Amino acid sequence: KSVVKSAVGGESFFVNTYTAGGSGGWVSLAPSAPGDIMEFHLAPGEEFFMQGGAFMACTPSVDMDTKFQGAKSLFSREGAFFLRAHAPRGVEGKVFYTSYGAIKEIEVSPNAPVVVDTGHVVAFTTGLSYNVSKVGGLGSAIFGGEGLVLEFNGSGKVYIQTRNMESLATRLMPFMPTARSN
Repeated sequence: KSVVKSAVGGESFFVNTYTAGGSGGWVSLAPSAPGDIMEFHLAPGEEFFMQGGAFMACTPSVDMDTKFQGAKSLFSREGAFFLRAHAPRGVEGKVFYTSYGAIKEIEVSPNAPVVVDTGHVVAFTTGLSYNVSKVGGLGSAIFGGEGLVLEFNGSGKVYIQTRNMESLATRLMPFMPTARSN
């Protein structure tokens, strides 16, 4: 099944549909990186937001599109879009998502905002707003990576991953072969 939305308001992407025959069947899910697979139950009218690489599967009742994060995140290595899973009014659904490493759930309340490195955010629930900000100075950007964080405010949950793919890539870089000139 193809999920098609307008360009900036909802980028086009495709979702495969699997239908069991008369005898029933099952589908196995496997993440592209070692990590958890989690299920999120969407109540009617509820939304759930995920980083692009986190989405794995959903039930047919779930509408999927992208949500542009705006100019505040154009410099984020994680991209300027979140995937939005939405259960239409009167319909429930399930979303399956994955991470690199374990997924940890963090409760956010109006009096307790949560700040997370952009490379560790996997997903978050409706009821949260966020701001992107830079932490540290030039040294943080050079030695610690990009130095961008998301500060979540409101009432809801943020799901983070215990590992960061970009950090792994940075650690492996010295061991990668390089092209040799003749």
